[in-house]
Amino acid sequence: MAFRIHDSVARGEIDNRVKGTVRGRIWLAGGAAPLELVLAGDAHPDLAGCLLTFVNPRPQPNPRDLKGLYPQQHGTIGDLTASRKVRVPAVPMEEFLNWPKEKGRPRHGGRTASTSSGSARPTGAWSSRARITN
Repeated sequence: MAFRIHDSVARGEIDNRVKGTVRGRIWLAGGAAPLELVLAGDAHPDLAGCLLTFVNPRPQPNPRDLKGLYPQQHGTIGDLTASRKVRVPAVPMEEFLNWPKEKGRPRHGGRTASTSSGSARPTGAWSSRARITN
């Protein structure tokens, strides 16, 4: 069963400073202890060898009971990168997808995550507190 926790993430850290292993901790809104991540593999070159920390200034409590979510997550790393430019709507995704056609699409609000010369420079809701260290 898939758990959708992205809106509930309050803060976290992803550590790929040990080659072949990605470890992390993710704190959810309303949760006492963080989720622990232990993943085999490496991030893309832009984040490999780095510690990424982030804070969500407006986490949303998850309406679903997360008791079935194991506090320790083990697996393999997928695509972990900060080098892809992503547009993030300035309105909640559900509102963006259900926006009336006669009103036209809402503007993206300019929130973008991208990198420059090997260091992440995220902007938008997460920007003020995202940091990468080597």
